[in-house]
Amino acid sequence: MIKIKKGVLYQKDYRIEDGISVFEYAQANAQEIDAAAPIAVVSVENKYLELNLSGAIIYECIENNEDIQSICNKFVKLFGVTSDKAKTSINAFYMKLIENGVVEEIKD
Repeated sequence: MIKIKKGVLYQKDYRIEDGISVFEYAQANAQEIDAAAPIAVVSVENKYLELNLSGAIIYECIENNEDIQSICNKFVKLFGVTSDKAKTSINAFYMKLIENGVVEEIKD
């Protein structure tokens, strides 16, 4: 299980209203979004990481304690990728978040 570390700050793009997830925003505005462009920022220990659409979705899912299968389902729906491709991308991003001190692995 992956958990956001204490002290990590998250700020999504100003166009996304409070109470709306990045995933919901992307579904409603798919034509307007550049999936590679930054849509959120994470701040940890005086470092800033820009998150693109997929990174922001993963971050919010971790924040909401969603499991990897739930995140995969969102990726399949939004990006039209296979579940295996989604899982590979999500796991790679998990590692990047761990390396940057944003999340930690919690052993059950």
